[in-house]
Amino acid sequence: MARRRLEEALRASQGIVDENESPFTSLVSKKKIDVPDRNGGVYSLQFSPDGKHLVVGFGNGCCQVFDAVNGQMLKELRSGQRKGLPLTSVCYHPQEYVNGVLYCTGSDGKVMSCNTEKGFSEEVFTEKNEIMTMDFSVDGKMFATGGNDTTVRLYDVKTNKLKFTYHGTNTVVPDSETAFQSARCGRRILALKFHPIEANIFLTGGWDDVVKVWDSRTTNGVVRAFSGPHICGNGLDLKGDLVLTASWTQSDALQVWDYETCKLVKTIPFPASAQGEFLYACQFCDHDIVIAGGSGSNDLKAINMHTNQVVGSIDIGGKTVANVDSTYGGRQIALGGAANFIALGSLK
Repeated sequence: MARRRLEEALRASQGIVDENESPFTSLVSKKKIDVPDRNGGVYSLQFSPDGKHLVVGFGNGCCQVFDAVNGQMLKELRSGQRKGLPLTSVCYHPQEYVNGVLYCTGSDGKVMSCNTEKGFSEEVFTEKNEIMTMDFSVDGKMFATGGNDTTVRLYDVKTNKLKFTYHGTNTVVPDSETAFQSARCGRRILALKFHPIEANIFLTGGWDDVVKVWDSRTTNGVVRAFSGPHICGNGLDLKGDLVLTASWTQSDALQVWDYETCKLVKTIPFPASAQGEFLYACQFCDHDIVIAGGSGSNDLKAINMHTNQVVGSIDIGGKTVANVDSTYGGRQIALGGAANFIALGSLK
């Protein structure tokens, strides 16, 4: 979540942060953005760091830019195809976002550079991999990808050349604690987030039920890990010394971990139907609020992580919530998934 530091700086410069502001007590739905069925659902979305735009990647490979306030579609950066493959991640560059620069990746292995100001996208390169996730380092000098082949790849942003390759392992459960703490990914990688302050640190999570902390300055890459989270989407976030995970599991799906010790801090109860919680995505917000959604309750819930109180929820027509994003500490929220619309909301 490298952009979190940038967002905090922008909020401070604009006077949005008020130390005397009352805690959030509600989550309100503000607008629905209709999208055609042919787009194949929402597979990725992200607000620009200044909160003005929302970029969305769809199941047919289409990428569109929307006004984050009124929901108007401003530009189509990439057209969809009838047999197109999903855009699995969209990610603004932490510095060049002011010039409209973002990258997006697809399950076809393509990495694309886009410009929201000029309204175009161009292929940078193609990996022999089904890419599921990517993120930029906080200094904007590197980006990393992860996906189906269990390998993490780090690239130089200036040249788009590969810097490091951390191949995965076929061992899901290493035979010792020492081996576990240094083992690379054993199954598909679904989430990757850079540290909001340390440019060389990032975290991954996926189907091997392990969250790994990486340091690109080391030869092996992985420096420590903790087991438990079965991450099947954008279910990983980092704020301060806490890590938030959303697991696609029947129970104990929303959890908070200590970043340094890798110990479980608490499990946040997530109200759902009898079938279970089954979360895909989560994020930290201001005032101790976390947001999360998935296919269990088919909605997004905002929960106080200390009191466990649900302050509000937004659904998308009873359909699976596959992706969520927020900016300005939750004052702007977007969610999408299997429904034919994107929902915008806000914590109040």
